Amino acid sequence: MEINEKINDLIENFSDYTNFFKVNNPFSGPSEYFYINKIINVTKKGDYDRVFTKEFIEFIYATLASWGMHRMGPENKGAKMNYFSFFEKCIMNNKDKVVKLKDFKIDKIEYIVIIEDIKKLYLSLWPLMKSKSKLVATTKVMHFLLPHLIPPMDREYTMKFFGKQLPIIKSINDGKNINEEMEIFEFVFKKISYISKKVDWSKFSFSEFSPTIPKAIDNAIVGYIRKNK
Repeated sequence: MEINEKINDLIENFSDYTNFFKVNNPFSGPSEYFYINKIINVTKKGDYDRVFTKEFIEFIYATLASWGMHRMGPENKGAKMNYFSFFEKCIMNNKDKVVKLKDFKIDKIEYIVIIEDIKKLYLSLWPLMKSKSKLVATTKVMHFLLPHLIPPMDREYTMKFFGKQLPIIKSINDGKNINEEMEIFEFVFKKISYISKKVDWSKFSFSEFSPTIPKAIDNAIVGYIRKNK
C-alpha cells in the first residue's frame, strides 16, 4: 500500500487503530509509569519551571532508558545514552529553544513557519546520545519536552508506516547520512502534522497513554502496524 493510502486509512479508521493499540498495548511497566507519572503530567501542562531542574532531567533520563534507548553491552551494540552530566547539560543548554516552542501545537501550526526552529532544537539535542544514529532518541526527548508539538518516532513502527529506513551512520563526520536522517525526520514530522489536521479530535477521548495529539497519532500508527502485521 502506498504511503498516502496508508495515511488516508489511518485517518478514516483512527478510532479503530487507537482501540487496537489500547487492547494490545505493547508498552507497560516502567516505560508507562515514568512516561505518564513523571514526565507527561508535567510537560503537557506547560510547567517549565519544574522541567529545567536536575530532578526532572533525571526522570527524562530514566524514561528514555525504559523506552529502550540504552542497551547494555559493548559501545557499538545498540542504542547508548550519554553520561548523565552530558545529558543534563545538553537539555539545560536548550532551554531557550524549548521555551520558544512550548505554546505551539501540531494541529494548529503552519508547518513552514515552525520547522526551522524545530530542526535547530533537533540538531542541538544530538549530544544526548553516544550512538551515532540520533533520530529515535532525539524525537522521544523532544516529545517529552514538547508533548503537544513533537511526536516520538521509532524504527519498528514509525519508519515502517512511512516506508523509511534510517541510514547506517558510521561516523559523526558522516555528513551525507546525517543529513539523510534529518530529512527523514522532517518528512515524517510533516506527514504527522498533516494527519493531526485531518482527524476529528472532538470525537476522540484522550487517555493517560494518549495524552496529547502527537502521542495519540503515534499510538494509532503502532495499532495500524500491529493490526496489519
